[in-house]
Amino acid sequence: MRLRRGGRENRLVVVSPELVLVSSPEDAALARAMIPEFVFPVTRRERAPSRLSKAVFEAVCVAATFGPLALIILAR
Repeated sequence: MRLRRGGRENRLVVVSPELVLVSSPEDAALARAMIPEFVFPVTRRERAPSRLSKAVFEAVCVAATFGPLALIILAR
C-alpha cells in the first residue's frame, strides 16, 4: 500500500495495488495517478566479494556438511 496526502483534506489516501487491479479503468487510472514516482538519486555499485569472504563462506559450507557426518560416524 502507498500513502499520500489527499488534496485539500488533511487525511491520508490509501492506494492498494489489489484494488487498482479490480477497479474500473477510470478508477484504476486515477489511483495510479495518485501513486508518487520514486526517484533513486544514488546509484548502487555492486562490489565483488573478497577472497577472504569467499574462503570463509566455503569453509563454513564444508564444516556444515562434514561436521554432522563426522559426528554420526563417531557416535557409532
